[in-house]
Amino acid sequence: MRTLHIGCGKNKRPDAVGVDVLHFDGVDVVHNLDRTPYPFHDNEFDLVVAEHILEHLDNLVAVIDEIYRLLKPGGILEITCPHFSSADTFTDLTHRHFITSR
Repeated sequence: MRTLHIGCGKNKRPDAVGVDVLHFDGVDVVHNLDRTPYPFHDNEFDLVVAEHILEHLDNLVAVIDEIYRLLKPGGILEITCPHFSSADTFTDLTHRHFITSR
């Protein structure tokens, strides 16, 4: 299964291609995720992992559209975001969006 881990930072999944705006150990591709298109081919990935990144990006619609382009038909997008009620949600000044379960 070909996996893309966007905004992976230092915690990239071992089996994934890691992309982040900064170069850390494990980051395979340095790219600003607010800039589309991402440097990958259409339908390249079976799974895209977005752990604690979407709340930091400017245009969520553009990002989701780009992820859709990268996913193979039937591919999976796995999202983890802090709930807006989390104690740390509003203390992180880099959070641009506040996510609910809806």
